[in-house]
Amino acid sequence: MMMTVRPFISAALMCLAAATTQAQSPEPLAPGAIEAIRTPSETHPRVYAAGLSADGERVAGVANVDDLLSTDWPPAESRPFLWTAGEPAQMVAAPDSLGLIRAGTETALSADGSVVVGSVLLVNPDPLAGPMRMRAFRWSEGGGSSWLPTPEAAQSYARAASGDGSVVLGRIAPRSPEASREVLWRDGREAATIPPLEGHARAVARDLSRDGSVVVGASLPTGGFDRAAFRWTAETGSVPIPGLEGFSTSEANAVSADGRVVVGYAYDGSLANISEAVAFRWSEKDGLTFLGEWIARDVSADGSTVVGSYQTALAVVWTPEAGVRFARDVFDADGWWLMSIDAVSADGLFVLGGGETPDGTETAWRGRMPAE
Repeated sequence: MMMTVRPFISAALMCLAAATTQAQSPEPLAPGAIEAIRTPSETHPRVYAAGLSADGERVAGVANVDDLLSTDWPPAESRPFLWTAGEPAQMVAAPDSLGLIRAGTETALSADGSVVVGSVLLVNPDPLAGPMRMRAFRWSEGGGSSWLPTPEAAQSYARAASGDGSVVLGRIAPRSPEASREVLWRDGREAATIPPLEGHARAVARDLSRDGSVVVGASLPTGGFDRAAFRWTAETGSVPIPGLEGFSTSEANAVSADGRVVVGYAYDGSLANISEAVAFRWSEKDGLTFLGEWIARDVSADGSTVVGSYQTALAVVWTPEAGVRFARDVFDADGWWLMSIDAVSADGLFVLGGGETPDGTETAWRGRMPAE
């Protein structure tokens, strides 16, 4: 499963190539161990990643320069990458940028690890020459990068991909905000629109099942921050997750491979109350279960392992056998600050998160669950 990462400013003209990087150990990651995700570029030390392949061996993310507060134009950059365990990372190029030289990215990865999708912020070298524009792209091994279809003058975003990457979930945003829509691109063509719940203004889609037939996210009314978690199929349309009616805000963040298990969070009150959010797990078989006061961000293929964060500062993992545990109590991570877990492999054995190394460098990390 994937979830998208934070948007950052980045370069769009980087060619896809393997490059020299810190040597990765060819030895498999030991149970209970973690490792930092590194990229080829020493100038881009800050690494953020939320795309993890089903086998846990590949990671997609973005690497940022140190100085994100620079006032230079074009602005500070980040670069999308694909990392494979035991191999040098690859920087992933967006398609031909049509002469625009910077890009801001968010990335996701197909379950088979062969397709990277994301969004790039195209910035004109002359800030007076034209507006910035977000564009969604798809990169595949052997096929390179291509833009996902976007109407002229509209912006587009790619957030997640199906198991083989043939279906991409994202958003098309024309200049008129009310015309924005959540979409599925299938085989490079716009194939479906994901509507909000009845009576709501718009949807925000977060994840899709392995075959692309089930989508989950949040539906927003006109005005305000309240939202309602939903699940969509072509047959049912968008329907609310049962049992969350008592919460003013809920959001579905991830869905299992077969689309039958949904995880997310809910809270009551204003946006300030998100610190009191409770994680939920809903399944067709078991109904709604609350997992404690934290935010669920991803779920394993069979729905048995749920991962996320507590108040965006402490990584959390939940299994039926062990319940809720902080990652610091699960992994051998002496000196690390494990802030979040954003993705989990299909079998629940590997996790991908964000944190700080013992020397204070902000980076993504991959961990292998210890033997129970």
